[in-house]
Amino acid sequence: MVVALAAVACSRAVSGDEPMRFAVPPEAETVVGAAQGDLQERVGVPAVSIEVRSVAATDWPDASLGCPEPDRFYSQVVTPGYRIILVIAGQEYLYHASLSRVVWCPSGRAGPA
Repeated sequence: MVVALAAVACSRAVSGDEPMRFAVPPEAETVVGAAQGDLQERVGVPAVSIEVRSVAATDWPDASLGCPEPDRFYSQVVTPGYRIILVIAGQEYLYHASLSRVVWCPSGRAGPA
């Protein structure tokens, strides 16, 4: 029965009947919400248009959260956080977060994950 339910769920997602929803870990909800709010303001779309593609826990090598800005210096301390990918109409947007701060990482500025 479990296999049958999984097959139905997968076929729905693949067929496009409804969008796949990513379950955000409860401990990341605050920073994911902040990233969604930033993207909503940045792009000017309704919040319902923003899909959470992935949220991955990571340890950033310093306080830049893996997304350093030119000519800025950052504390050299390992910073726990998340790598967040949001999507609007097929376009991916990358955010890096600590446990309390979110940074948009446009292509070319994001460091290694």
